[in-house]
Amino acid sequence: LNNYELNEIENVYYKVLFKAYWLFGKDAFRKPYKKRKGPINTLLYTQILINLLNVDIGTTANKEAGIFKSDLDNILNTDSKLLLSISSATNNNKNIQFVDLQIKKLLNEIMGDYSS
Repeated sequence: LNNYELNEIENVYYKVLFKAYWLFGKDAFRKPYKKRKGPINTLLYTQILINLLNVDIGTTANKEAGIFKSDLDNILNTDSKLLLSISSATNNNKNIQFVDLQIKKLLNEIMGDYSS
């Protein structure tokens, strides 16, 4: 790739990280925790970023960062299948597809008519 193409990829990456930060805060890619922060969850990381690529967060960026983190934590705390899918066999295609679907559903709920 030439420098222009690399810069474009970098710009897209930073924009989608910005979206994740404003929607889910600094712990966007972590499982909910009570006492101690866990590591960044790679399946959450990839699926959140992929699903936010074409999402316009609009005026959400004018609000407090992480305004929907509690929504994300809530589904992770209440959906045992989702929590298991991001906890074990995270490279299993069925788990990846399931997490992708759940992230899409969450974005539809919090962002309105979302499509990616």
